[in-house]
Amino acid sequence: MWLCVTLLCQRLPTITHWRLVSLITPPNIVSSPGPTSLDIHNLPNIIEGRPLCAHLLRQSTLHWAVQRVFYSLQNFRSTDELSEFAKSSLLIMVLCFCESHNCKGKSVKERTFQDHKNEDYRLRINRAIDAAKRAKEAQDKRMTTLISNLSLGSSDNISTPAVLFAHSEDHVVLPVPTFVPEVPTQSIRSNSTTDTLSHIQSDLWALTSHTKPQLQSLPKPLKKSDPFPLASALEDARELQARATRVSASGSTAIALKSQLRTELNTLLHQLDLAQVSWRQQIDRFMEPQSLILQYSSG
Repeated sequence: MWLCVTLLCQRLPTITHWRLVSLITPPNIVSSPGPTSLDIHNLPNIIEGRPLCAHLLRQSTLHWAVQRVFYSLQNFRSTDELSEFAKSSLLIMVLCFCESHNCKGKSVKERTFQDHKNEDYRLRINRAIDAAKRAKEAQDKRMTTLISNLSLGSSDNISTPAVLFAHSEDHVVLPVPTFVPEVPTQSIRSNSTTDTLSHIQSDLWALTSHTKPQLQSLPKPLKKSDPFPLASALEDARELQARATRVSASGSTAIALKSQLRTELNTLLHQLDLAQVSWRQQIDRFMEPQSLILQYSSG
């Protein structure tokens, strides 16, 4: 019950409120946290029975405030009903020291206190975001100034590491590492060889798909001046063979790929060579009648 009286008195000034509560609270109620059988309507008699409390009641401001408390208490039939009213009316007041509304220890309701607390949290987040933006803008401005002052053609800039940050205030020069990790050159070389052979094989497949139909339907020469129609394909095949020969394969994958590529190249070159030999033999037949006529005329 006395807790509810305290809650109703919290709208008074701080010093007056605590003096009033300490004066009207009997000793047995202060020491006992449990419920009491004190009648609410007997509260004015308790206050009048204390000389100091009666002296305070003669003050106009305090007397008006106490009368408001008494009139409020007379509307309730029990302390439980008064407690429920205090909870439902949100009479629990707390001291607020928020920055968003600059309360400076002002007594506010608990819901208002939570709202101010949330607004302070959002205010701190916005301040952190603004500080990060300002730091980023300052860093970008410093970087722009350093880059504009660079002379890319100077040999000093080439030999000096981290020249972009040489004049930075927060620049820290790191020590030169004494241990340099070994680069897996063998693996890199093997991958490069495999890629080169794969490109050669792709070119070979394209050349084979273009040349095979012409080999199957190769026409016959009509005169001795007709050129070999697959001369360019034969030249391209020999160029691919030269490219494959220049590649040195060391890994197992590269060696197997190069062996397969060599077999396919030899097959294509063999077919083109046979076609060229056949073409030349047919060209030579155009020259035999002329040689016979010359021999007959000389004889």
